[in-house]
Amino acid sequence: MNNEKDFKLFNFLRKSLIAAGLTGLLAASPAAAQSTFQVPVNKNFQQSELDWGGEFGKGYVYTITIIDNQGKLAVCGAGYYPSSHTRIQSKKAMRKLSITLNGKKILTDLSFFTEVKAGSDLTRATATCKMTSAATPKGKADIQLKGWARGSF
Repeated sequence: MNNEKDFKLFNFLRKSLIAAGLTGLLAASPAAAQSTFQVPVNKNFQQSELDWGGEFGKGYVYTITIIDNQGKLAVCGAGYYPSSHTRIQSKKAMRKLSITLNGKKILTDLSFFTEVKAGSDLTRATATCKMTSAATPKGKADIQLKGWARGSF
């Protein structure tokens, strides 16, 4: 964990996915199994950000969750770039992010998230979800967001 926000997101995922046995974030999705689909943001989403620090500040503000879709995991998200100054670098950073399940990478590149207008209320957004090939775990699972070396989540 690089900082307090890394820990908070990890702790959120751990509590929601491990301790709750995937019941907190992982809700059954009505969407048919396909590579991408959309769902409304709900209480199971966690808001976070890429923060470049210093004068650049927030590079990307987003909301994320992981859901079960017909026995497979899907990663869902929506977000916005608060500043045009860090948009390109933030987009590159989103492409490098990955989701791991029990230490195995199941998805790389989170740049597919729905893009909404800067400053929008993400709780009212529609998120884009991307399927993984990983089966929804039964019981405990270690799911982590990895790949951000500078700034915070």
